[in-house]
Parts: sequence; C-alpha cells; structure tokens
Amino acid sequence: MYNEFMNHVDERFGTVKGYIRNGESLLAADDLMEVLDVEGRVLNRISSTHKTVITSYLRNAKGILSKVDEVTYLDRKAVDVLFSVSKSFDKEDFEDWIVGEVYPDMRDMFAYDVEEYKADLSYIFKLYETLANKDKQILEQAYKIEFLQEVLETINQTGDKLHLDEVFAQMENL
Repeated sequence: MYNEFMNHVDERFGTVKGYIRNGESLLAADDLMEVLDVEGRVLNRISSTHKTVITSYLRNAKGILSKVDEVTYLDRKAVDVLFSVSKSFDKEDFEDWIVGEVYPDMRDMFAYDVEEYKADLSYIFKLYETLANKDKQILEQAYKIEFLQEVLETINQTGDKLHLDEVFAQMENL
C-alpha cells in the first residue's frame, strides 16, 4: 500500500494538506473549507466513501499514546462538492490552483515514487536471478562432488586404476 503526505502552499490560499493513497489524491477538508468559506455541516452530508479520516498519535516517554491530530481528507468527488456549494469570491482561482497545480503535483509525486519503487523491485529481481544462478551452480558442483566420491569409493573397493580422462569426461555430462 502506497501512502504519502504533503503540503501545498500558495501565497493567496495558504497551505492545503494532501495525502496520496495508492495513487488517489486526497485533500484536507478543513484547509479547503476555510478557503472556500464552507461550513462544517456540508462535510457531514458528504458520503463516507469519499472521506478518509487520518488520526495522528504520539508516544510519550512512558510509552503511552496520545492523540495529536485528526484530519479528514476528501477525494476528488467530495472536493468538487465543496467547490459547487462555495460562495467564496476566490473560488475560481482556488479551483484553478487545485486542478492546475496541486493535483498534477500529486500525480507526478506518485508516478515518481512508483518508478523509484519499480527500480527497487527491478534490483531485487536481478538479485534473485543472480542468487538463482548461484544456487544452480552450487547444485551442479554438488553433483560433481557426489560423482567423485562414488568414483573414489569404487576405486577403493575394487582396486582399479583411476583414468582421469574418463572421469572428467563423465563429469562434464552431469
């Protein structure tokens, strides 16, 4: 699961907190509602399927958790609802900033991180292939060692002479 938090800052509108969850861009409801001059009751009418509540906790020196913050993040559909009910005179400029800069920045961040993640996976797959090849080489050497042990046991039991050319030829076929 991919999660990342970020802040988007604009001189006119202040800071809007963002949250990327598995490629989905979510924005902090309180930040949006403040700029759009929308009352909290509007948030209550938005379906819970379009809201995500993130609670932050801190652990004190004694190991006890205490709640620090709780932020409601909205998906694109819920953000559109806030824009539709807003009477703010900055609504259009704010929407242009959100749609034109904030969402693209979040998409780019997710795409970059996914590419970085894929690069990490690619490295892991290369390591796996290398280890699989090494494992194969170890098994091949183990078969040759077993073969040589059998040859030596046979020579010890029968007293036959060792013909190295024949032994190495047979080992190549293992």
